[in-house]
Amino acid sequence: MRKILKYIKDFFTSEKIEVNSTLERLKEGNLYFTSYMLHAAPVSNIEKVREMAALGQDPHAVIVTCSDARISPERIFNAEMGDFFIIRTAGHVVGPYEMGSIEYAVTHSSVDVVIVMGHENCGAVKSCIIDHEGTDLGYIHNILEEVQPSIDKARQETNNDYDLLERAEELNVYHTVAKIKQSKILEPYINSGKLIVIGAKYGIATGEVTFFDDTITCPVVYNKKID
Repeated sequence: MRKILKYIKDFFTSEKIEVNSTLERLKEGNLYFTSYMLHAAPVSNIEKVREMAALGQDPHAVIVTCSDARISPERIFNAEMGDFFIIRTAGHVVGPYEMGSIEYAVTHSSVDVVIVMGHENCGAVKSCIIDHEGTDLGYIHNILEEVQPSIDKARQETNNDYDLLERAEELNVYHTVAKIKQSKILEPYINSGKLIVIGAKYGIATGEVTFFDDTITCPVVYNKKID
């Protein structure tokens, strides 16, 4: 137990962490979380609050994830306040504001990993599968429009509703990863190896995060202009 506590503490207090080390330690943090051990890094810590107020923020990773209330990145990765630059939208969709936020985090801090984390039983993806013809969706329409390409592709690969939802959730992660990788601001960071963008999926029932390692090297296939 002491070794694990020291491991977690060293990770979140280290001034400079290499990209692979950041990712591996995030994986270790999730393993810690799913092992039902006491949360080692306090999410709420008044000393940490005062420190950040005086010194500013310097997150290690950007977490792009869904707004679903069942997801708490700090808890999931056994982290604490200030460790992550978090961007949350329904279905983890990204547009100009979210892209700008990611670019800001990468260019103004020690961030060297961007994680796009979808999750099981995603309401945004599930809503896309339902026929909403004749319904006034308001701005929800914009979210569904962004998710729809993943639904369409999943329909080509699966023939039942359960597999359709699961596959569409995964493809939606790949979709967001590809969209982030088209950033001209992030491009030199990615090409030089200073930044990786990786997809992942959170298990609502288990707390386990599954990383899609192939998204690190997957090509940019998102061609729609961000406006």
